[in-house]
Amino acid sequence: MATVSGPRKAVHVIAHTHWDRSWYWPFERFRIKLVECVKAVVRELKAHPDYSFNFDGQILMLEDYLHVCPEDREYLQQCARDGRIKIGPMYCLSDVYCTGGEALIRNIQIGKLWCEQFGGGYSRVLHMPDTFGITPAMPMIAAGLGMKAFVFMRGVAGEVPGLTDMNKLQGIVPQIPEGTRFFNWVTPDGSTIPTVRLRHGYASAAASGFYESTTGTIHFERYVEHLQKAASEWDRPAHAVVLLMAGVDHMIPWERQAESMAVASRASTYDFHFSSLEDVADDLAKDDASTWPVCQGEFHGNGAASVLGGTLSTRIYLKQRNAAIEQLLVNQVEPGAAFAQLLGEDEPAFRLINHAWKTLLTTHPHDDICGCSVDAVHRKNESDMAQAWESADAIRRRAFYRIMKCVGANRQGDARASFAAISFQASTRLAPTRLTFDFEGQVNWGDIKLPAAYRIVNEAGESVPFREISRGQSVEHPRKTVQLELHAPLRPFCVERFYLEEIPALSAIASPTAATQTAETAVAAENESLVVTLLANGSFSITDKRTGITRARLGLFSSQGDIGDSYDFSDIPTELEAVYDKLDCQLSRRVWPGGLVELTATGMLSLPARTDSISRTRSAELVSLPFTQTLLLAPGAHQVEVALSFTNTAADHRLRWNLALSGKASTATAGLKFNSIERPAGTRPDGDTAPRIFPEHPADHFIAADGLACFSEFPINTEVVGDSAGQRLAITVCRSTSYLTNPTQGATRPGVHAGPHTLVPDCRCLGRSFVQHYAIKLIDDCGESELFHDAALWRVKPLCGQVDATMHYPWRSAEADRSVEADDATRSSSEPPVAIEGKVIVSAFKPAMDGRGQIIRLFNATGKPQDATVRLGDTLALTAVMLDESPAPECEGIAGGEHHATLTIPPYGLRTVRITAR
Repeated sequence: MATVSGPRKAVHVIAHTHWDRSWYWPFERFRIKLVECVKAVVRELKAHPDYSFNFDGQILMLEDYLHVCPEDREYLQQCARDGRIKIGPMYCLSDVYCTGGEALIRNIQIGKLWCEQFGGGYSRVLHMPDTFGITPAMPMIAAGLGMKAFVFMRGVAGEVPGLTDMNKLQGIVPQIPEGTRFFNWVTPDGSTIPTVRLRHGYASAAASGFYESTTGTIHFERYVEHLQKAASEWDRPAHAVVLLMAGVDHMIPWERQAESMAVASRASTYDFHFSSLEDVADDLAKDDASTWPVCQGEFHGNGAASVLGGTLSTRIYLKQRNAAIEQLLVNQVEPGAAFAQLLGEDEPAFRLINHAWKTLLTTHPHDDICGCSVDAVHRKNESDMAQAWESADAIRRRAFYRIMKCVGANRQGDARASFAAISFQASTRLAPTRLTFDFEGQVNWGDIKLPAAYRIVNEAGESVPFREISRGQSVEHPRKTVQLELHAPLRPFCVERFYLEEIPALSAIASPTAATQTAETAVAAENESLVVTLLANGSFSITDKRTGITRARLGLFSSQGDIGDSYDFSDIPTELEAVYDKLDCQLSRRVWPGGLVELTATGMLSLPARTDSISRTRSAELVSLPFTQTLLLAPGAHQVEVALSFTNTAADHRLRWNLALSGKASTATAGLKFNSIERPAGTRPDGDTAPRIFPEHPADHFIAADGLACFSEFPINTEVVGDSAGQRLAITVCRSTSYLTNPTQGATRPGVHAGPHTLVPDCRCLGRSFVQHYAIKLIDDCGESELFHDAALWRVKPLCGQVDATMHYPWRSAEADRSVEADDATRSSSEPPVAIEGKVIVSAFKPAMDGRGQIIRLFNATGKPQDATVRLGDTLALTAVMLDESPAPECEGIAGGEHHATLTIPPYGLRTVRITAR
């Protein structure tokens, strides 16, 4: 090629490989290719002094390699110190809609710590190339963790030339002008992050696209021409930065990459050089960012790179289990350890909290937690989640023991079986608290007997609302256990003790067999605020006694065939969704000691056994899908608790649970991580040709429309549906599908493969039983502003555990004064070592990553600024820190006193402080 003279514009070429740890192969099979890939990276690093490589924004790729090839550790460490390889800052490339906000922060914290221990600096660019959509709080998280920029590909709405108007179909307004490469992304708290949208994807300069099977090599000249063309397509005169991504999924670095770039430089007006995303961010800092578009909100639209939104409800059991473990770690394990430390107790097990997190994080990559891999991958996910749970729960037990050792358990001589709960929130919490109670040894093995009937009382002797979910045999020891659900108010940072007291069986029976069966067509419950009525067709109504508003036709199931795949739901265009409103359920009503009323409907859905995606028909054979819907109304509660249990028996269908709306809802509001977002309701797609993309969207914490809100314990897919019966808010509770990807038979992505056309039988969820918990609340204009706060407070789980009866209250050593009465008075007047005032959520309360003190992170879950005051003991001090726990710059929003600090937290904002000894 001829040489072109004159000035050349610099082109950043990012040598990388997007590494899915597991996907259409299990992890260990992919690791064989990973070894080949990183060996090629080492080869190129040694052959070309100017070569650099980007490890896909995560460290797990490198950690997995070094586990089997430790011989390259020293060399790669030196390359990291020299800036020739870029790793992190994330531990893994997680999916952000399927996982929680604190999990993402912990993901980056652990990734940064790994990089520091490895000896090289972490990348200060948050790179999420293939995540299935980006949540709206990302700028706040990125800025709070000290990132220079954010880079992503998927989620921008629109831009499918000649196909469809995604804005019309999905109800998502395109946020940025078409063709945008760089923009400023802002959040309501005021955070801003320079953002790079990979307009041409993360494979814009991948050499693998020019592989010729006839020769077994990459066509050199064609690739050189492509480099020049790709640079020209990206280039905009107004910007100094031209960015090309030289890599793609699982691509082995090409040995002629450096040579091709040198030839392309000589033959064009561009200077192609190896670079990193951090170098790109540095060059962008020289650009005039004031001319860039400004965006606020999420990126969850389908466009040039679709978000594959059906994954949120694919293998929904993974999302449920992950959410439960995250809540165990964030709400119980970390706060329990931090609280114990503030009480002067420490425990070697607390050093293993990061290990439990890392075990869980290995299930967070987007092809894992999304459920869109081969079955073997997700069987390992379940195994890893089980190990993460065991590790976390063992630490929870240690933390609980340490706290009770310090604050005391039963009073001396009190032989009642008991447990305790601690809520680490700023406000009193009234929501279900679930725990397993073992009838083990009080003093001698097995001397606690499971009574036929009992009540639960607090320390004042007052009966508290509860129910027994189940009873059975422990899987750990040869003893009886019960699953309890407590509906008692828990004060902030207080150890609340509860006791089981045997009562006569005829007065009130706490037993699963005590339900009163009825032949009536309805059963009802009532408290100070609400009246709930459950009908024999499975639906229920709620009446707000304060406003007189009644909402009916709540809780009906619906189903339709699914000819899609693990990535996207796809309907049969000619089929309408069937709503099951004519069931004949068996009803029961039970009043538990303490006043909790339980209403239950048990029934069967009759569904087609399977769906054929080729003929687009559902089978004539029918199967019965058993379900139980349980409604709970506690004294003083302002919401109705719902427990759904069912076993899936049909293949290739979508099962939804519906809440009827009273009017014409034009929008729906969803809670997401650290933010809420309002979306247009959207409409069902017209016609029968692809792409048929429904306005089904993700929600976390809650979904609300038309004055009705549903709280959820895990991320859910929701849709506002309009049909002949009116509007309803549909929540997907199960998706059953047969294929990893099915682009030719479905009606969603015509001819667009997201993976191989592979059967995934486990994805049908046949025979799998589900238990899902929700809460329904009627809201008015005043309540909408506090909806996210209420949902977040409902969702957090307090630390609870069974009390060791030999650990008397108060705790006494053999040498201690035996005056129980005097010590009781001292204990009752003592204050917790930390207290928080204000309408905020304690997002994190944990031991500091570096071992120096404890961290408290507060979240303002409202759209208005909120003040929160943290009060400490006399021996403690408080300083402001960033999300990564490094010192924060001076901030006008923090005012300090001798033993307290008041923080002004912006809308949907976070503030983090460190507690240390004075």
